Amino acid sequence: MGCMQSRMGRHDAIITDGALPISTSDSASTQLKEFNPPKWASDEPMTLEQLQSQRDAFWDTAPAYEGKPEVWEALRRLCECSSLSEARAVAEAVPLNFPTGKVTDGCYDTLGNFYLLPSYCLSLPSNLSSSPPTIQSPSNGSEAPLLTPDPFSQKTLVDGLPAPNMKVRIRFNTSEDLLAEVSRQDTLAQVRERIILARGWGADAPSIRFIYLGKILAPTSTLLSHKISDDSVIQAQVSDFKA
Repeated sequence: MGCMQSRMGRHDAIITDGALPISTSDSASTQLKEFNPPKWASDEPMTLEQLQSQRDAFWDTAPAYEGKPEVWEALRRLCECSSLSEARAVAEAVPLNFPTGKVTDGCYDTLGNFYLLPSYCLSLPSNLSSSPPTIQSPSNGSEAPLLTPDPFSQKTLVDGLPAPNMKVRIRFNTSEDLLAEVSRQDTLAQVRERIILARGWGADAPSIRFIYLGKILAPTSTLLSHKISDDSVIQAQVSDFKA
């Protein structure tokens, strides 16, 4: 399953079907020329630990949806580079084609698959917090952690899936609806996992492409990033079902 659209936010990661491969013969057009960290802010202030959890979730999920695992692994190493020359060496070893020369504008592999990295993998948010927010304890006046759910470390009902906090309606292209309990922090890949669990599908579960308000949703993007709220309707195109 591949997905493509005219333009997505930099907090999303997308890949295309690879129908139109980009030539890598011209090194001038493929070379990474700019490795400047993007400026961005999270929806809520987050700690470094929360940011790392979000990054880990992205890298664990991205290879499951098209693209080449070795390219995702190379991109992960690239994001950890501290200089342009180091990042360029990683990119050239794959090789990767950067049409604009900027890491923030995405790249192609030799098959024409397009990869766009979320900003949170490339830099720190401007509102990074050094510690969890605190409140005054009514009993002794000492500071205590603010008792609000942490979306990146909350208890889970199923391994790897955050506890649900809202319901959305999944409308399949088979003219069937499913009322799914999800978390606002779920990626679309995690929503697919919830559907698989709800339906009892196994390893041969179908591919699912999600669409909301006419926009194809990247598997690694979150419901929150698309402003999907309680009772929203998400279109789901199911294909390659082998059960």
